[in-house]
Amino acid sequence: MTPCGGGGTIDKHMARRGGGVFRGEEEALRKELEFSLDWTRQDRELLEKHRGLLSRHTGAFAERLYEYLFSNPSIAERLYRIRDEGGDMGEFVRHLLRLLLTLFSPTLDWKALANSARLLEERGFQLSWLLGIYRLFFDFLLDELDRADELDAQTRRAIRSALGKHLCFDLGLLIELMARESERLGRQGADEVAIQGREAIRRALAQNEFVLHYQPQVTAENGEPVGLEALVRWRHPERGLLLPAQFLSDVESVGMMGELTRWVLDAALRQASRWQQRWGRVIPVAVNVPGEVLAEPGFVDWLVRAFERNGADPGLIELEIPASRLEDLEARREVLQQLAASGVHIAVEDFGTSRHALTSLDRLPIAQVKIDRALLDARGAAPEEPSLAHALVALGHEMGYRVLAEGVETERERRLAMAAGCDALQGHHVLSPAPAEAVGEWVGRLI
Repeated sequence: MTPCGGGGTIDKHMARRGGGVFRGEEEALRKELEFSLDWTRQDRELLEKHRGLLSRHTGAFAERLYEYLFSNPSIAERLYRIRDEGGDMGEFVRHLLRLLLTLFSPTLDWKALANSARLLEERGFQLSWLLGIYRLFFDFLLDELDRADELDAQTRRAIRSALGKHLCFDLGLLIELMARESERLGRQGADEVAIQGREAIRRALAQNEFVLHYQPQVTAENGEPVGLEALVRWRHPERGLLLPAQFLSDVESVGMMGELTRWVLDAALRQASRWQQRWGRVIPVAVNVPGEVLAEPGFVDWLVRAFERNGADPGLIELEIPASRLEDLEARREVLQQLAASGVHIAVEDFGTSRHALTSLDRLPIAQVKIDRALLDARGAAPEEPSLAHALVALGHEMGYRVLAEGVETERERRLAMAAGCDALQGHHVLSPAPAEAVGEWVGRLI
């Protein structure tokens, strides 16, 4: 089964691109596309209700997406060029994921689709490449749907039917419309787009549109809660609940990452303090802090004031730093040592993915390292068979760190993590990210 808008249809629509476009013609094309989608009101309500189910495994799909991108010579060449030019391949993939999530939303958000298309085209991505990626993502959603134990058979069939209509709509026409809207956005100028983005984020911060969900971290041996990670969501007034992949690159591009990070830290501190009073013990909450935010002058002073303002123990917070930024942070070693001395935990995520980072680790006050599920997966090997994860865990232990496996989604991955010697686990197999009240009840039953 192939999308009705196949390769020939894409060529036909893309051939029309570049000439003068009248607004009336474009509106007609949009109506034509929405007619080809043919979703009923019941379809849209069903997908809206289960949107979280369809999007929560985006991290797992990212691994499959990377494999596909590097198996395509043209796309792989573009990715390597981005890397050689000092760009971020991860950012490129995040834009792709955001576009896919928007594409499979119950309503087609033209502005969001066009903005994603523009950002991808600026990095040399050809929109016609979307055809294979689109089908890959569709197959992934169906696989995840088959494994969704919380749904009954009738609901699974209804969601499959709605998604099946999505597979057969005119993808070539969609690509043409995204390309045209992308060109229009480009003509508006990057400054105008950035101003609008900053205003939207400031409004979201002022009106409490951002919310935190939490995901527990438990010991590998007996499942006892030892930490939580705070994960930000945007409760957008028009687009619903947005995941980080759908908005963080925008926040970063308009220079608002510092403001959002401070908001997350403040909110996480307040919640961690409430949990400490409720449970009578300290269970640290991890917050991802971009390297550029940590290096900002005055960040440590702000964090100290935040502890005082919330009456919080510094041990309630764990700052997560990407392994790729450790070299940059060596110049801020005193900042990290000052934070660690005050009781703040410092963790490194994506341990083992950056060879340069390993030389920086022993010079920084790190307490925990996190390895991704992709390093656990031995692709069919028995759990007791040695893997790269064994070597990384042994190295982490030798350097005196606690090692946590993140993104653990299956029983097999849990066994692989335990066989590798991981101290703690985090992922959907333990508990999916959820609001504070639900996570607090879950943790409270186990401590």
